[in-house]
Amino acid sequence: MVTFDGIPYELYAETLSEGGIFIRKKDSFPLGSEVEVTFHLKGGEPLYLKGVVIYIKELFGNMLKLPPGMAIKFREVTPDQSKLLKNFIEHLIAHDLFYGQEESIIEIERNEI
Repeated sequence: MVTFDGIPYELYAETLSEGGIFIRKKDSFPLGSEVEVTFHLKGGEPLYLKGVVIYIKELFGNMLKLPPGMAIKFREVTPDQSKLLKNFIEHLIAHDLFYGQEESIIEIERNEI
């Protein structure tokens, strides 16, 4: 969830790091816009991070490499917020790795049959 000018938007993240996020959006917020990014952590607890739009990718160009959207750099991140964000990212990576391996095992078993 990204809030801009008091309006919340439910948007898709293309990439996420401890320093920022790239959000897919056809009509991006203006460069330099201040936003608030909300992550819903395990247990439903929200993590609110302040950010600023530092890059905009328009609709034109190679959409296969990077879709239209904007890069948001997180600002004023406290040590506690940083730790929560790092744990959130590690959980996402571990989840992807676990389920990615499970799919590979299923494919191998099907090929052996």
